[in-house]
Amino acid sequence: MPPCGYYPKGSFQSSTRISAQFCSEAAKKHKNERLLASMPFLYQLHLRLLTQSTADENNTNHEQENEADLYGSTDNPLDAEGLGLEEITYQVPPNPIARKQHRLSSIARVVCCMVASARNRRCNSFQLQNSIQLLACGVTERVNQWPLYHELANSRRTATLALKTLSSEAKAELKKMFESPLARVVSPIICIDNLDIEQHVHTHSIGHQTRMFHGTWGYVHFPSPEFINTLDTSQLNLDSFNKAMKKLSLFQIEPSMFLPTPEEEESYKAVWESQIAQVLNTYNSKPENREQAICLDPPPIEKISSKPPIIKILQLMDTPENSAEGLGQVIDATVQQTGLSREAFFAQLQLMDGDLATCKNFNSLRSLHVPSSYAHHSLENISFQLSASHTLWNIAAAILKAHLGDTNNSLDVGAWRCLENLGIPHTKAIPQTDFLLMIKHMEQVHEATILHGLKFTMVDKDPIKGLGKISTKKWNFYVDQFYDKYCTGEARAKAATLKDPKLHNTLIRLQEFLTLQTFLRDMMHSFRADTGATVFTQSHHNIMSPKSLNVFLQMARNFDILNEPPGSLAPKEKVKKVQNSYVFGISKFKQQIDKDPNLNRYKQHMNPMAMEIDTDVGEEHNQQEEGTETREEQSRYAL
Repeated sequence: MPPCGYYPKGSFQSSTRISAQFCSEAAKKHKNERLLASMPFLYQLHLRLLTQSTADENNTNHEQENEADLYGSTDNPLDAEGLGLEEITYQVPPNPIARKQHRLSSIARVVCCMVASARNRRCNSFQLQNSIQLLACGVTERVNQWPLYHELANSRRTATLALKTLSSEAKAELKKMFESPLARVVSPIICIDNLDIEQHVHTHSIGHQTRMFHGTWGYVHFPSPEFINTLDTSQLNLDSFNKAMKKLSLFQIEPSMFLPTPEEEESYKAVWESQIAQVLNTYNSKPENREQAICLDPPPIEKISSKPPIIKILQLMDTPENSAEGLGQVIDATVQQTGLSREAFFAQLQLMDGDLATCKNFNSLRSLHVPSSYAHHSLENISFQLSASHTLWNIAAAILKAHLGDTNNSLDVGAWRCLENLGIPHTKAIPQTDFLLMIKHMEQVHEATILHGLKFTMVDKDPIKGLGKISTKKWNFYVDQFYDKYCTGEARAKAATLKDPKLHNTLIRLQEFLTLQTFLRDMMHSFRADTGATVFTQSHHNIMSPKSLNVFLQMARNFDILNEPPGSLAPKEKVKKVQNSYVFGISKFKQQIDKDPNLNRYKQHMNPMAMEIDTDVGEEHNQQEEGTETREEQSRYAL
């Protein structure tokens, strides 16, 4: 039997003495090894019994399906890149024999844990860890009764007490990190966002009704020590930041900054071809020689460190940050969690991330405190920046809305009709609470449209049945032909001259969905590298079924979304022409330069206190004013 006593010497883990180290992979491995060493006979008995079981040939396919459900499909590396970080990760053995052995060993080990806990309830390490995971995954208390009865988990009350203990440890660890030398060199970045939690009640009564809790969650990102060593720490102070911000008004935003370089054009073409090849390889046919075929993965743009970042989660705050008053309370609650005094927290440069509404609320709060000579009152040392995730959400939602189309037009072939034929109601195309689901909808429309173009290029009108193999030369030819016909600027310019805007709208949608998908794939890949992931992840697979694709392809042929051959007659019912977001944005940018040469609109989220120009900078600005005006005139019409 396993040794008695408190963990780590024994097998008993109290819910009031648990630590984060108890839930680590190293601790889990140590507990498994000690369990097997203390119960070798029982473990070997069950393992050999399972290993010597007779295989049923009729269940071979069924076992393969179960294995795919357990570990997830990892044949396609893009599935692992497009992961959701909230998913459960499983380490996949390299081959089927190793996977079967790993599974049988796990079953025998779990039986030993159940027997040990049934004989001595103080051998609860395995059960306590399961209880915490089940509670974190949202398993209800009613369902938890079954694993509790079979010695697979502890009670819900024990799991709740354990989480409270872990929460207290996390609070102390966060304060310890803020007192570390690393936090004194440069203050860590604090990211916050609003959080709404609904407590749903099925049967209402007085005092017993559905309630909505509005709060704020966040995390603290501590910089890597290796990264800090590459910087000049003497410049990482508040004075250097304020001087740089005061010179912000002299920074020239040129339209040429938004134009692609020749190197980026080559990368753009490679990304296009990789996506076309990926669709062809997934849904239609595979090349005979994979090494000589066009690469399925886009070329890497920038490699980052794979070392896990130092991130600490803030405790949930029951104050919403959707107003200036609420944001002030959130900042006060954050200061309390750091363990620093108000004077110490506000005396240093503090970078914070939030969405656009949070940045505006903070600027409103700071404007109410001006003038003030106290840093903790004026908040002049806090700089709010727009977070990447919220910016990406706004861009993605705007692009999808632009291409959604008119649902009241019977001839409109916008994204709404594509989603409907893929089995997705257009009313649920843009969920407000699920960013990844919206991106999946865009990816499905994008890949289905590419597949239709490929089948038209291949003169293939047969429904999708299975994957075949074709010569690598012909496979590459289809990819190149699709790119030349639908993905170049010449193809979009030619489509813009047609009276029927269907082809133009489809090509613009392909271009803009491609840009977004590329950015998302790079972002997800960076998340994977940032977390130091060494395991495969069970992600939300976004593989469309042949039945859905066949319905979509039938619709695409009936409505002729690629306008083949190009018609010269206008449609019977007027279809709105979709604007090219990039070209339209450049034209709007030129108009903004004419109205406001200093482009102050793009600097509104910056610290207005730090942007005030002092005497020295003002004199420097007067000396450079003449040259600045000349550059502005040149940049206005550079495009």
